[in-house]
Amino acid sequence: MTDKTSKSEKIDVSTLSKKSQAKLEEIRQKQGLKTIEEAADYLTGFFKQK
Repeated sequence: MTDKTSKSEKIDVSTLSKKSQAKLEEIRQKQGLKTIEEAADYLTGFFKQK
């Protein structure tokens, strides 16, 4: 599996609002991801496909 997002495109989750972090946590749980950072990467990749 290759990482499709470059380091410059990584989201610093700690800078997001509590509401955004909670939404990413929800996505993490629904998608069975291990970390909230993976959820952010998943979401970034999802929007790039569109």
